[in-house]
Amino acid sequence: MTGVFVLEIRRVACWLRRISALFIVLHLSAPLWWWFAIRYVITPPDFSNFLSYRPIAVTEVFSRGPDHLPIHIFYGVEDYTEKIPVFRRIVGYEHIRQELRFAILAIEDHRFCDHNGVDIVAFWGRSLWINIAASATASWQQKALTIKFEEGASTITQQVCRLIYFSGELALEQKGKRTKLQRFHRKLREQSCAVHLEQFLTKKLDSSQRAKEIIFTVFANVAPMGNGRYGFAAAAEYYFKKKLRDIAIDEAAILAGIPKNPERLGIHDLLFRGVISVHTTIDYQAQQILNAVMDQGRRNYLDRHQDHVSLDDAQRFQGAAVVLSNKGEILAVYGVYLATDTSLNRAVPHSVLIRRQPGSAFKPFVYLTALEKGWSLEDRVNDAPLSINMGGGRARKQIHNYDNQSKGWISMRQALAESRNLATVWLAQRLGAKKVVERAIRLGLPRSFEAYPTTAIGAEEVTPLEMARAFAAFANGGDLVLPYLVSYVITYQGDILIAEAPEQVPVLSGMTSEFMAELLRGAVLMPHATARSAQDCPIEFFGKTGTTNNPKKKNLYCEPGWRIALPVFRSFIEQYYRDKPAPRLPSFIEVSVRRAAEIR
Repeated sequence: MTGVFVLEIRRVACWLRRISALFIVLHLSAPLWWWFAIRYVITPPDFSNFLSYRPIAVTEVFSRGPDHLPIHIFYGVEDYTEKIPVFRRIVGYEHIRQELRFAILAIEDHRFCDHNGVDIVAFWGRSLWINIAASATASWQQKALTIKFEEGASTITQQVCRLIYFSGELALEQKGKRTKLQRFHRKLREQSCAVHLEQFLTKKLDSSQRAKEIIFTVFANVAPMGNGRYGFAAAAEYYFKKKLRDIAIDEAAILAGIPKNPERLGIHDLLFRGVISVHTTIDYQAQQILNAVMDQGRRNYLDRHQDHVSLDDAQRFQGAAVVLSNKGEILAVYGVYLATDTSLNRAVPHSVLIRRQPGSAFKPFVYLTALEKGWSLEDRVNDAPLSINMGGGRARKQIHNYDNQSKGWISMRQALAESRNLATVWLAQRLGAKKVVERAIRLGLPRSFEAYPTTAIGAEEVTPLEMARAFAAFANGGDLVLPYLVSYVITYQGDILIAEAPEQVPVLSGMTSEFMAELLRGAVLMPHATARSAQDCPIEFFGKTGTTNNPKKKNLYCEPGWRIALPVFRSFIEQYYRDKPAPRLPSFIEVSVRRAAEIR
């Protein structure tokens, strides 16, 4: 009996030795089988587009000028980086401080410069035994075979492959929708990807060092950094309010440690697409001033009517303005008070919902038609009572001046300066409403304009941008500009995508544009001119006020343009040109108008 027992012990010991030997053989040969699998069996992804890979980033829009200020500050959204789910700042290898590079390598992959994509020592040494020990402990505790992955030994190259080529599978794993076997399979393919990627780049660039630099740069731009920040540059701005090149050594160490566990800082799944910087024509100073004067003009109106306008009506009271240069650059836009993502921009022509009647601001197109027909500034027009046929069996419409008076025969200069409705409609009837509309369309107003008798006094609808474009031709020597907002677009590689201003099209003769400037300057300087309250403005300007009343808005009180719009305009130009030389009208125009107005 004892001999049998000893025999059984020896037999068990023999099997244990065999199993141990087999385990040792498998352990020693496993790296070879593993290497064969990831190198020759598993098919890697297509790397043909890797060198042109552009990480997803937020497209930023900048103002013009040497500072290239972000456009968001114009609208009081200084914390815009807090509001978007993902923010990334793309940087090149040369912009990553050496101290930060060393810190990242020390924490993430200290053999990065030596391995070929996978750290064999770390994977088959420390990582393997840590995972075996963790799995054995878990299996003992749960009384069942349990596989644990406590240590991954992922290299920087593997992490780049994971974030670019296996991000979808990684997202499913984070949601618990992948088994451990599927995770293990993904890990093998990730390792294969890393080895083949380094081989591909080294061969393509004929330099292993350059290949490593590119991989490191991609990692520096795609690494999750918590709180919706991706890449070390975005993290430096978010956590330390600094550019990446300006961070201190201790801050570099903190940043380098974040990718190990970004979840504790918050990871977002949503991504904003964009790999460009958009540089606009917006003038920061002009936009700030326009915002302020428009808001103040709104407050002034509501203060004047606080006893008549309810809180709900006040919330609906809006204004719009656009500042356009002679070249067509949109320098500033005010489209709505307290803008939201769903607000209509009332300054630009993207919807018929925001078009409004220009009122008397349309009258210059009637006088333009007369000038092109050979009339002079001193030719007489009849400011006498009249009515117009509205058609459709409707009663004739009586036309009135704002003061309900008529002045008889007066010069064109006086008629436009005083914004006489009777004289303007009389002139339009002589010229033909169709001819007036043709001129307006030629200067960029909507082609949908109809040649109604009331069109002459602004019955059709336009936007501020359309009117600004048309009036710019009077100040631009007769050239019509195409308004544009984007000066140029640059990829983060520095390639310029858009960099040409639209061409200007001549639509008026130089002499006609000068006559129009003289007529409109008279609207400021002539006796009883509608804009005479701005006669003492130190900036020489010309223009035309307009007033219209929407009958559907009975609870809002109509004010003439000189009362509500002119003070806003004057405040803007005086503030804008406070510290810079203001443009001046040609001296012969100013002299001629002042002589006609009997101003010395």
